[in-house]
Amino acid sequence: MNANDEPMKVPDVSGSAVANLEVESLQHPKPTFHGDTIYAVTKVLGKRETSDGRRGIVRVESKGVNQRGEVVCSFIRSVMVWR
Repeated sequence: MNANDEPMKVPDVSGSAVANLEVESLQHPKPTFHGDTIYAVTKVLGKRETSDGRRGIVRVESKGVNQRGEVVCSFIRSVMVWR
């Protein structure tokens, strides 16, 4: 994360969530330690409408990155949101 990046907030991804549907994968490739600063980065991988057209399902990948730029956790999940 650099000075031009904005921190991710819960409303950015989960604030309008109707339901968390699935966690597809979850990994912890590096340990975290007391005093570490963890940043979250989320990327939208895909989206689709539900059959009623009022909601959508968004597939996102989120990563936790420490102050050294190392990915310490990552997961892919599907979230149902209002359109």
